[in-house]
Amino acid sequence: AVVSTQSGHYGRGAEIEYKYAKMLKGFSRKWEDAINKSPEYGTLELAMKSLTIEANETADVHVDVRQKLISSVMETVKHWKSSNFQKAFVKKKKVPTATLR
Repeated sequence: AVVSTQSGHYGRGAEIEYKYAKMLKGFSRKWEDAINKSPEYGTLELAMKSLTIEANETADVHVDVRQKLISSVMETVKHWKSSNFQKAFVKKKKVPTATLR
């Protein structure tokens, strides 16, 4: 139950990272289009473009974090789970270990 909970947390974390990256990309795209189409920004144009570039780069970082959560952490948890538990019809059971006397 603890392992399922932990892998669930990592899955939720990966989902949060994905949603945040998607929001940042949308923000960047929206404002980049607005900046390019409007002459109103004047001296702030460079600063606004820098903000959209930063949002894109930050989104890329969050996508990388999501990938690392999914690939390395989730695979490690799955491997540990399969080596320490047996599949039963309904749920996983702890694998009994042999004791030496």
